[in-house]
Amino acid sequence: LCEYRRPESGAVTDPVMLLALVNALKVKMPGCPIMIAEADATSLDADSAFRYMSIDQVAKETGTTLFNVSKSERVETPLPDGIIFNKTCLPCVLGEGTLYVNFTKLKVNSGTKITGCLKNNYALIKDKNKAQYHPVVEEAIRDINLALGRTGVRLMCIIDGFIGMETMGGPAFGRPKKCGLVLGSVDPVAVDTCEARVIGMRPRSIKHLLLCAQAGLGSMRYLLSTDIPNFRYEDYKFRFEFVQYWLRQKLKKHAGIGL
Repeated sequence: LCEYRRPESGAVTDPVMLLALVNALKVKMPGCPIMIAEADATSLDADSAFRYMSIDQVAKETGTTLFNVSKSERVETPLPDGIIFNKTCLPCVLGEGTLYVNFTKLKVNSGTKITGCLKNNYALIKDKNKAQYHPVVEEAIRDINLALGRTGVRLMCIIDGFIGMETMGGPAFGRPKKCGLVLGSVDPVAVDTCEARVIGMRPRSIKHLLLCAQAGLGSMRYLLSTDIPNFRYEDYKFRFEFVQYWLRQKLKKHAGIGL
């Protein structure tokens, strides 16, 4: 939930898709408690976003719990091989054996080219003002995913592309694009690599994706399995203004501005 937007915008979690996911989890793991989690962001309060986007209705219908990550207890752990952070402070619920379902959107991102599961974990950074890390966002994404990988959680990574988002207005104010896709993997690097190819970008041109692969957080090589007849990546290519992106990156680099 990156902004106060409606699901038809392609910017935020669709409560219909979330309802289907929660019900599927309840069938597969009967009796297991399920929490729907989100964190506060620079311009977003998770609790009010739950209400505005009808996520609270999903929780009510399924008997699950809403969980504001920003208000949860955390445990501080060292990260000696971090690039930006030498320690992290992750929520205590992300412990050994927990199934962490990373449910994100198929979107372009004006700062990192794609959103995806790796970028989605940026929300786990403790600070509400996460914009302060935008000048080094790729390295911050790598560090927070490295810390998460050491908690012992089990990962399930799902990218909702039923309605995605294209153009440099992403991740919040781009143009919605209906794709009818859902991508999934237990490997966040692999699923984000697949997302990049669907969008029409070279995976190795996406810095945080490359950093996470180099850190051993997953593989950029994967075997595609699909139920879509005659599937072709090029059929879903997203619009993205690469020149505008390049100019923004140059400005960010030389002026130290978080965009």
